[in-house]
Amino acid sequence: MLTDYFIAFQAELTKLDIRSSPASTHPGVQAKGADTVKLATLQRILAMAVDQPELSTLHSSLVNKPTAEGPWVFAVAPAVTQALARLTVPEVHDVALEWVETREWRLDRGDEQTVTDLLSGLQGLAQRARAEGKEIFLWMSL
Repeated sequence: MLTDYFIAFQAELTKLDIRSSPASTHPGVQAKGADTVKLATLQRILAMAVDQPELSTLHSSLVNKPTAEGPWVFAVAPAVTQALARLTVPEVHDVALEWVETREWRLDRGDEQTVTDLLSGLQGLAQRARAEGKEIFLWMSL
């Protein structure tokens, strides 16, 4: 599964060619397999890290009309973007250490450096999204 996160205005989505990753034309992060399941585990960890229990109950919403084979584009909940943007560097490291120990990352043989780099990239992307009034989206394709 190919996965990338990118930022855009919601209105831009209808104009995007999502057959390939929008992260090639929009600010983004190559996500190294961080799909919706891994995003949900990150949300649970963030909920505890930033003391916002409601983060663990939010869902990413599908925003395109894909075929059965994809690709798919999901909107990341704005509260998740805000929580990511507010993380400090030490918090990014702590959250990444917890995230890499989840069953999902262990099954994919995720390593600490890869997950830390990914989370750091997501944190920077969230800060940019917040500064520019944009949203974070997850692009997935088989």
